[in-house]
Amino acid sequence: MKKKDYLIYGFVLLALFLILLIFVSFGLVNGLDNSVNNFVPGIVSSSLTSLMIFFTNLMENEVVMVFALILIAVLFILKRKKEVLLVVGTFAFAEIVKEGFKILIQRARPLNSLINETGFSFPSGHSTFAILFFLIIIYLFKDSIKDNVLRYSFVIFNLVLILLVGFSRIYLGVHWITDVVGGFLLGGFVFCMGVYIFKNYTTTGLSR
Repeated sequence: MKKKDYLIYGFVLLALFLILLIFVSFGLVNGLDNSVNNFVPGIVSSSLTSLMIFFTNLMENEVVMVFALILIAVLFILKRKKEVLLVVGTFAFAEIVKEGFKILIQRARPLNSLINETGFSFPSGHSTFAILFFLIIIYLFKDSIKDNVLRYSFVIFNLVLILLVGFSRIYLGVHWITDVVGGFLLGGFVFCMGVYIFKNYTTTGLSR
């Protein structure tokens, strides 16, 4: 995509996020949230629960920190040091805005969760960082894969991981579906704006 495309998509995602935020604030999506939340117990099984716990743990704070440090180390090894700024900047900004909106909205979590979780519900932090992290992985490395089949498989694999993390939060009953959608929109916005700023930075004579 061109540099300006990231800016356009970023503002579209932000607009959709703010619209959803308003809907959530006024309880306009409670019917949808409750319907999905009531449906989930019908598909619960011990094996599926174990699998969903695995995927949800991929985006626990401590694991995300480890993933970020590994990614930063890889970028240093590959002599792509300026791209470290993209990783650090987007992760830091995502954490700030995610927590800010949680405090602003103060939405309660569902009551029938399969695991213990604390804090407010909207937006889903796991979903925010899942889409941000795996989109960054795609952005940084997909063009290095020359084989088309492998490149498309790489992209699809990361996209599926994003969806599985989001679904795990709904399945485990720690988030409403609109929390997850909100997290995806917020994380997508941060990614687009981060790439836009990074592209501006690297086209002003400071490219790697």
